[in-house]
Amino acid sequence: MATQPDKVFVQSYEWFREAVDHVLVGAPWPAADKARVEKLVWKLIGRINVDAPLPAPNAVTLEDFQGGGAAAEGLALAALIAAEFLVALDTIKSAVDAVQAVANGGMSQAAKNDVFKLVGQVVKQVDAIVKGVDAAARYPSAFGLAKLMLTLSDDARTAFVPGQSHAQLLASFVANATVGGNPSPMQTADAASALGLFTVLAGSLLDRTFASKLDGPFGWSPQAMASAVPATAVTSVTLAFGATDPAKPNLKIAFVPEPAPAGVQFDASLDLAASAAAGPAKVKIKGSAALKVYQPLLPPGPAKVEGNAPSIAIQLGKKQTDGQALKIGPVALGGFGSALLQVKEIGAGIQLSLKDAGASLAPRFDLFLREGEIKLVIEDKLLKQVLAGDITVDFAVEAQLDNKGKLHLKDGTGLRVSLPVPKIPSGPLKLQMIHLGIEPLEGSFNKIDAELSASFSIELGPFKGSVDRLGVVTRLRNMFGANPDVSFALKPPNGAGLSLDVGVVKGGGYIYLDPEKGEYAGVLELRIAAIGIKAIAILNTKVPDAGWSLLLLIFGNFPPIQLSFGFTLTGIGGLIGLQHTISTDALSKGMASGALDAILFPANPVGDAPQIINTLRTVFPTKAGGFVIGPMLEVGWGTPSLVIIRAGVLIEASKIVIVGQAIIQIPPLVSKDLAILRLQIDFIGYIVFDPFKLGFDGKLRDSRVLFITLTGSFAFRASFGSKPSFLLSAGGFHPRFKDIPDDVPAMDRVGAGFSIGIVGVKFEGYFAVTSATVQGGSELRIWADVGVASFDGGFGYDVIVYLEPRFHFDAEMRLWVKVSLLGFHLGARIEGTLAGPGEWHAAGSATVDLGFFGEHSIDFDERWGSATDTPVATESVEAQLALEIGKRENWSAQLPQPNDAFVTLAKVEGGVDVMAHPRSPLTWRQKYIPLDATLKRLGTQRPAGPNRFRAPALNLPGGGAGFPTAAVKDHFAAAQFFDVTEQDRLQGPSFESFDAGVTVAVDSFDAGPMAVESFDYEEKNLSSDDDSVVSMLHLGLMVDSAWMYAFGAAARSELRERLQPKVSAKVAVAPAGYQVTERTTAKAVIAATTYSSAKANAAGLGGHDFQVAEAFEALI
Repeated sequence: MATQPDKVFVQSYEWFREAVDHVLVGAPWPAADKARVEKLVWKLIGRINVDAPLPAPNAVTLEDFQGGGAAAEGLALAALIAAEFLVALDTIKSAVDAVQAVANGGMSQAAKNDVFKLVGQVVKQVDAIVKGVDAAARYPSAFGLAKLMLTLSDDARTAFVPGQSHAQLLASFVANATVGGNPSPMQTADAASALGLFTVLAGSLLDRTFASKLDGPFGWSPQAMASAVPATAVTSVTLAFGATDPAKPNLKIAFVPEPAPAGVQFDASLDLAASAAAGPAKVKIKGSAALKVYQPLLPPGPAKVEGNAPSIAIQLGKKQTDGQALKIGPVALGGFGSALLQVKEIGAGIQLSLKDAGASLAPRFDLFLREGEIKLVIEDKLLKQVLAGDITVDFAVEAQLDNKGKLHLKDGTGLRVSLPVPKIPSGPLKLQMIHLGIEPLEGSFNKIDAELSASFSIELGPFKGSVDRLGVVTRLRNMFGANPDVSFALKPPNGAGLSLDVGVVKGGGYIYLDPEKGEYAGVLELRIAAIGIKAIAILNTKVPDAGWSLLLLIFGNFPPIQLSFGFTLTGIGGLIGLQHTISTDALSKGMASGALDAILFPANPVGDAPQIINTLRTVFPTKAGGFVIGPMLEVGWGTPSLVIIRAGVLIEASKIVIVGQAIIQIPPLVSKDLAILRLQIDFIGYIVFDPFKLGFDGKLRDSRVLFITLTGSFAFRASFGSKPSFLLSAGGFHPRFKDIPDDVPAMDRVGAGFSIGIVGVKFEGYFAVTSATVQGGSELRIWADVGVASFDGGFGYDVIVYLEPRFHFDAEMRLWVKVSLLGFHLGARIEGTLAGPGEWHAAGSATVDLGFFGEHSIDFDERWGSATDTPVATESVEAQLALEIGKRENWSAQLPQPNDAFVTLAKVEGGVDVMAHPRSPLTWRQKYIPLDATLKRLGTQRPAGPNRFRAPALNLPGGGAGFPTAAVKDHFAAAQFFDVTEQDRLQGPSFESFDAGVTVAVDSFDAGPMAVESFDYEEKNLSSDDDSVVSMLHLGLMVDSAWMYAFGAAARSELRERLQPKVSAKVAVAPAGYQVTERTTAKAVIAATTYSSAKANAAGLGGHDFQVAEAFEALI
């Protein structure tokens, strides 16, 4: 069944038709070549049957075009969803207006149904794209980009005028910008055609780059392309974006049939930043392109991108100068009042860039709504008095792509986001957050709930209250049917709290209810005089796999109890989690936002209940069978406490986590904003047992001395699992260092600074040690501004130090100064690198700004001296490896599987040798060197004699040999054994997996004669002769029948073992491995198991024409 597209898709189709026709009319090509070029361009757009005549606009269907082939979480798909999202906003706004018009008598019910039919069509298209049920619904990306631009430029809402382009408004202000004002109709038509083909190029790059495969139903086959490629070379055509000056933005197209592969070449040159009035709105467009793209067609293949830092980008935004870009409402909320949502600026941007030669295209996509406003008009008299009038909240929302290409709201989860309130209304009401969310129900966009709500607190004398997520919900139902329905309702709060503080007695509580999710939470606080109790509980009755979960925290504070050396105990507490686990990643990354404040003796649990509950959900996620317990305490030093230490030990079967806060404040009893000295460091340390990992994170928060602000972050990691790593850092890492574990949070530089209005100083630095590098850097900046004069200057550097094969450092430095006086500017800036000693290398540039006399720059690149290697000691690897073979601790033996032992070995007391069962593997593993690899170094030493060794073979004294063997892997720091470049030290993996030993297994053996031995045994009845007496053993078995199930005769029966697997093995993912690929095509050339060996293979092939990539990134 044919799928009818929405009207903006049809408008995009007509725009592309106009663009192609405009090119063909002006191109100096023979008629036969024009026909082939027309087919080829439509093939680039994504049309399936290019040999058939183009369908009329009212007859075009989605099935006429092939999907981009993007994976479910790809950039191309995100562009489609964003386009549909903008179109859907327009149609939903029309639906809201229609509902109000019918209520006011300004629209008939039939007209309203026509509007809703359009809404259902758009939403159904979104649903098909997201779910991917119909591949044809995922139309080519060129249409997604076109719909974005037509919607934002208002072309989608403007009636078409015959003789003009379907992208007239967009083309007009682009031509106006390139021409310099008042473009002619021909220049506008040129701009419309160039923009149309520019959109085709960007869409084709998206589809070709992120397609799951390049042939089959989602790509091009040689047979399909044969009829569309010109038989001979055709003259290139230059399309102007308005002005015909070659120096102005333009797009060149050329078709090259030879040499193979035949293809089409685009040469894009665009540097555009323009804005223009469009009625009551101001439209802004930014476009840039500086690249050559060659798209192979016969045979089809990935696009080849060339240029100096090539990129292609376009950003389009619309800001209303009079009125709103988007306005929904006001919507009546019964007796409560009404709600209004309006946005002044809507825009989107997409960019594809190639930062390094041979790398993959790096995508970026943004969709934003700015200068938004939510207004609640309160009609209820009591609420109006309590809230001090109506409520107006400003907001801005930005949608982005995550690292997998999935579209989500910035700072949110999926299509839900909680935004801090930038503008807090006056009165007793204090807004904390506003919540926006779109939720398809039952897995389909046929039913949608859209939420707009707020979390706030109220203070009325001694009473304090808090409300979580009270607002408005829009219910969209039957969106795919003939009569969709839109309704609005007041969203009841998810939670509410109340507290009372009358001095001696303080108490309160908070209750959170979400029956649909099965989540219930409560907070209780009670303080009488100096004794206080706080409790927080979260119960979930709908946990996948586990069924239910419970998290409980209890704290008690009391008058100081003297310990010793001036320390006092001021509080104790604890945590227990059933069906919960600890997320160390969430703890580390949440320290910046005060996650530990919610875990360690929260100061205001009732008032901050929504944030505390949300934090606990994140830090302690549910896990079937999980169990967490953690005692906590609060200790002070001094009376009153000048130092406060809060700490807790969280214990789980697979990990132990220590969390803590240390606070020093003088004077101690004032607000932290009034303290002369305040130092607070939050820290977490943990041990994870499987895979074994050690970690520590610390962060300075709200710290200062007088008016000097102090910052800093600290991190330590030592991992020994499938991705081993080591790092120690204070203040972060070198800007070019890439091998940072995912669980390391964003780090603040260690620094201090102050700003007292007219003058400011800031210093920050860092130091880090990894398995392959030592890094350090700092920056000092000083500024002053007294109105008529200002000064800004500073110095900074980043350094990497290498100690072998020779002492060597590489420093990047910058120095700048800028002075302004009465509008006259002077300045200078020096940037450069310095490497040495021995062979010194200095390179960089110096720029002087002389104000009215312009800027003057000097580049420099100087070398002097000669490199002298640091004397390096040598070591005999052969002799040391022989010692490793003889070490007892390097040998181990496993027990055989059940029913496979045949014999049982008795324990030998005082034995020093390894006793191996004849039916079990015998393993030798060492960590001295990687085996089967050519060694270049041993840390700071060089290998003497042989430098490549294989795993040893096992020869028995009796002459037995030839046993089956298997390699044993372990992780080694490649920089300790191989010559690694400075770039690879920064960007390559710190540890790699190499052969470290061997396992010997025996499949058959000869047994000697069987020995017969008699065994004596004694039977004893442990039951009592007196039936009225029950032994303690029987009592225990009756009470705990589970013990019998686990250890009784039934559990030990061989029949039970037949129902269970003999070996309980964990599922593991094999390492991806590496491939040496061609830089231009990403075609695989040589496979390798490690990064180091792959780099060596690439160097052997010529280096510059080849690159190293993970195996899944290569084209096989």
